[in-house]
Amino acid sequence: MAGHADPDLQVSSTSKYSWSASAPAGSRISGITVKGNPIDPTAAYRVTVNNFLAAGGDGFTELAKGTNLTRSPPT
Repeated sequence: MAGHADPDLQVSSTSKYSWSASAPAGSRISGITVKGNPIDPTAAYRVTVNNFLAAGGDGFTELAKGTNLTRSPPT
């Protein structure tokens, strides 16, 4: 079964991903594009998330491995 961006993930309008619920954990994402182009696994990308997700919350453990973290003051 293939899926599309879940609104809870808060993907930007220029980013899309596809996934398969039947694939093994850790291999469910089958594709990611930014502005219609596949991402380059060797490139660096900037993402914006709240502190909870940045710490790996809701199972987004890869976000906790990010580098060059910048924190903005609360608004």
